[in-house]
Amino acid sequence: MTNVSTDQRNNPRSLPNLFFGVGIFVLSGFVLWIGQGVIIPFVIAGFLSFLIVTVKRRIERLPGIGRFLPEAVSFILSFGVIVLMLFGLAAIIRTNIEAVVVAAPGYYERFIELWSGISGAVDELPFGIDIQPGLENLQSNTVSAAQNYLGNIAGIASGLAGSLITVFLYTAFILVERG
Repeated sequence: MTNVSTDQRNNPRSLPNLFFGVGIFVLSGFVLWIGQGVIIPFVIAGFLSFLIVTVKRRIERLPGIGRFLPEAVSFILSFGVIVLMLFGLAAIIRTNIEAVVVAAPGYYERFIELWSGISGAVDELPFGIDIQPGLENLQSNTVSAAQNYLGNIAGIASGLAGSLITVFLYTAFILVERG
């Protein structure tokens, strides 16, 4: 009868294999983290090119004109459909952001009303004097955090516009190499 657990413990390769496996895992994660600026647009471009090819195949199956369209025209039409859908989505997002920006002063006024109500209720408490400076500090921190949050959203939107150019270039190369 052979004792398997003793053989596994005495195997000189198990510890180095574990060490190398953990090292490769950590190194792979590091490379993915460093390369996320290239990898994420490439993955999005791959998805977009798959979507364009799928729409192209649907256009080619249209009764009547689908089978008579040249492949280049089918690609252009499918790309146009995808771009129109993306512009529609962008218009919906832009409209919602504009609505929030227009309503922001009203939100701020309502926030001040609520805050003054809370401050008034705290003033009636016996220990309200001790809490009042902390409440004022909390109010200013909340307003500055909201302003920073809106500024970050604007930064993300501008960065997204630059990334879209990269995604479209990757998509064009993927579609050209597909043939």
